[in-house]
Amino acid sequence: MSTNVFLLILFGFLYSNSYGQHSEHNVSVGDIFILQKYRLDDYKYVSFPKANFILKKGGIINNKSLKGQKVKVISIKEKKDGTLIASIELESNRSFFGIQKRVTVRLNDAMLAAEIANY
Repeated sequence: MSTNVFLLILFGFLYSNSYGQHSEHNVSVGDIFILQKYRLDDYKYVSFPKANFILKKGGIINNKSLKGQKVKVISIKEKKDGTLIASIELESNRSFFGIQKRVTVRLNDAMLAAEIANY
């Protein structure tokens, strides 16, 4: 009886470790996502340039232009800790804020924080 309880607890622990903490998102190159937030300051996991850098490079800060924009995944890298880092660009092939063609995204965190959503 005690062996069965021990085995049940052990398997429950192993199962929760392997599936409880990691949510897998099947993302591949070419997938389309939609930006969800309104303001540049609201993004924590999408690495947009800072406002002062945009202005120095001659770009235009237009926060309203972010929400609803379709972005395309260009490349994906997986870090040692399992974090997926993707390089994205606008599907319209324009530049973000008129200065930067591509930005990087921590995919797992950005999807959980509702910064990007599947199209």
